[in-house]
Amino acid sequence: MSISERIQHDSFGQARLLVVGLDSATLQVCEPLLEMGEMPNLAGLIVRGAMGVIRSTIPPLSPAAWVTAMTGLNPGQHGVYDFRHLDLAQIHGRSAELVSSSTYAGSTIFDTLSQRGFRVGAFNIPLTYPPWPVNGLMVSGPITPDLRRAYTSPPDLEERLGPMSGYVNPEHLHSFDTREYFEELVTNTKDHFRYGTQLLQEEGPFDLFWFHLHSLDSIQHRYWRYSSFNLERDQQEASSPYSDAIKNFYRLADEGLGKLLELVGPESYVLALSDHGATGRGKYEVHINALLQSGNWQHTYREFPGKRFVRALHRRFLAGKSAKRRDFIPDDFSKTGINWSLTKAHGFHLADPIGGIVINAENSPSNDGDGESIYFNNRQDLQQWLMSLQDPRSGQPIINHTWNREELYTGPYASSAPDILFQVAEHYHIVSGLVEPAIRPTISPGPGDWSGVHSLDGIAVLAGPEIIPGSIITGATLVDVFPTLLYCLSEPLPTNLEGHPWLNLFQETYRKRCDVLYCEPNIKRPVDKPELDRDEESSMLSHLRSMGYIE
Repeated sequence: MSISERIQHDSFGQARLLVVGLDSATLQVCEPLLEMGEMPNLAGLIVRGAMGVIRSTIPPLSPAAWVTAMTGLNPGQHGVYDFRHLDLAQIHGRSAELVSSSTYAGSTIFDTLSQRGFRVGAFNIPLTYPPWPVNGLMVSGPITPDLRRAYTSPPDLEERLGPMSGYVNPEHLHSFDTREYFEELVTNTKDHFRYGTQLLQEEGPFDLFWFHLHSLDSIQHRYWRYSSFNLERDQQEASSPYSDAIKNFYRLADEGLGKLLELVGPESYVLALSDHGATGRGKYEVHINALLQSGNWQHTYREFPGKRFVRALHRRFLAGKSAKRRDFIPDDFSKTGINWSLTKAHGFHLADPIGGIVINAENSPSNDGDGESIYFNNRQDLQQWLMSLQDPRSGQPIINHTWNREELYTGPYASSAPDILFQVAEHYHIVSGLVEPAIRPTISPGPGDWSGVHSLDGIAVLAGPEIIPGSIITGATLVDVFPTLLYCLSEPLPTNLEGHPWLNLFQETYRKRCDVLYCEPNIKRPVDKPELDRDEESSMLSHLRSMGYIE
């Protein structure tokens, strides 16, 4: 049976393989809802398939995570760690340059299957802007320049879809309205599932159709404070009309999942997964640079206002007092910066619970033959020091784990990562602050601020004709997604894929007749995509600010 004949087969419906990305979905929310029977469509997949935890990338951010799932490569290979490129020379660790589909390396599963003659569809997946030609269709996902438009390949698909969002201007979130934002997310969620079913019905059938829903991430970031999962919530938050907002969105997502499932057949495979999990923001802030100062890894300076301003303050407030004038200048009137000539390391927040630390190469000299050993000794000593840190309030460890970057990343972009990556313990939140105290209670978030953050463990559910019912997904990571999807289609795996298909989930009869075969590596994508222009970048940055990913 040819490919074109195969996808027309009634037993596959409109998609032989359906992937549903539920951004930020977490077992912490799913499990109680499943137990109460309030996510019947996801429960149906679990009963006839497999479920488990899938480990996110480090850092657990959508750009790194979804590009890893699409390419089967770690961030050191594809080059994406954040929505912006990393710049280790900056105190905040980021450059001004945005990441887009045109800047990351690696061939995606859409390219691989297109080259092999399979028909594919991609809807709303992060980092697919600008869209590029595939054998099928692509509708770009977060982030795009105009939230109202559908950016598509082929271009004329935009007219058939219509407007993508009710957002008029992302800047409206600067004056955050809790009710308005909630209603907007509800509308967009329903619209996106409507677009997904429309594409399956009108543009299908597909060999692979990948649908992505981003609103679970958005609702958890800003409404976690009201939910019963927030153990720190006060009485006012508990009695809020939005106390069930997160649960309601999971129910809404399950309802939409059911509509997609109606369009696939009994012999189709369905993979529902998230890129990372979610949890509440830590009760305490860890100001990583202030922490480094306490161990003499970092030194700072204070820059004061000009002499004339100081004299004016002195005359007005301190006349007749003998104390040094500088001691009485409020912190608001001074600026603290890093003294790079004395500093061995600086750190920054990546995505909770992960931060990064950069070793100052200038203070690990490389011109005397021992420079390399000095660098590695500094790094090892710093990691040991980090693991020894305790919260003075409780005596509990602050840092759960540290990694050298080469433990996590391989490839041409591994050197873009910080020298050390670390994971803070539960109840802590990373801040890149310079000013002591290094550990302090988290400031209560404002209405539009994040109260929910990411966690490392997402969910994965795989069902299909050859999947063992009731099996458990164990040890899964996002690099496994690409090879597992190819194995579902009985297709050979490019040798440069880093993950492995989840063979233990498949029936023994399938494993016997479908060996894992390999083929030439995917070196690069076959299509060059246009670079972003200045206006596009400006609009996309505005969108990121409205989402809360950059300040």
